[in-house]
This record gives sequence, C-alpha cells and structure tokens, in this order.
Amino acid sequence: MERNRSPQVDLSISELEHSERLRRRLNKVHSVCFFLASIFPFRVCLYALKNIAGLFLPPLSGRLVCPTVYGFDLCVSPRAGKNYYLLGFYEIGTLQMMKEIISEGDVFVDAGSSEGQMSAMAATLVGPDGKVIAVEPQKQRYEDLVKTIHING
Repeated sequence: MERNRSPQVDLSISELEHSERLRRRLNKVHSVCFFLASIFPFRVCLYALKNIAGLFLPPLSGRLVCPTVYGFDLCVSPRAGKNYYLLGFYEIGTLQMMKEIISEGDVFVDAGSSEGQMSAMAATLVGPDGKVIAVEPQKQRYEDLVKTIHING
C-alpha cells in the first residue's frame, strides 16, 4: 500500500473568497498577456507585460489560488509566484517541451517544485496511470505546493 506523504491542507475561507473575486479579472489579464507573449516572446516583452498586468490587478498581498492559462490553479504568494499572478504562466518553452515528450503513464520527477507549476502540468500529461514525484525543500513553497496539489485534486 502506498502512502501519501503530503499532509492535507485546507484553504481558509478568506483565501477562497479572495481567489474567487479575482478569478475573472485574472483570467482576462492572463489571456491577453499569453496572447501577446506568444507573438512577442522576448524577455523584455515579458517584463513589460508584467508591468502592464500590474496596472490592472491589485497588489498580491497574501496567499491565493491563482488560475493559470494551462487550466490548473496554483497557490501563490508575494514571496513566490508573482509571475503566475501577473501573467498566468511562466517558462512557456519548458511547458511546451513537456507537452511534446511526456506521455500518459510516465513517471515525472520535479526536484525543486516551488509552487508546483511543472508538477501540475506533468500530472495532466501522465494521466491517472502515471506518477508525479514533487520535492520542495523551502518550507513556504512546500506549503504552497501542497495546497496546489490539494486544489487540483
């Protein structure tokens, strides 16, 4: 019998309410940013997009559930996850490569998972017969990773 080593973490009511209030606005801003980033994939353009997105979004003041352009959510905070909050994506090229090389039933190891973007993407790609092993040594990011796992089932 395999044990789940991650503790169950419940999101507080304030985290859920905050996330739901922002979700529509985040989705709109993220869609525009992702479209523009696909046309202008230069680092300086991403920097500009983050600044523009910041004009339309309130400052990230605490942990919240943030949608991504990939269809899964991440638990983000001011110390970790600001790119996801502002843009809805990060490391587009890496995620595209993952889509091309990971198959259903594969095993994916994510060392240094942070908030879990790569792990969440891998979980969608490996499917129910695959396995994702996520490791994060930094305490706050580990807590965000556990919440991301919980949020996405």
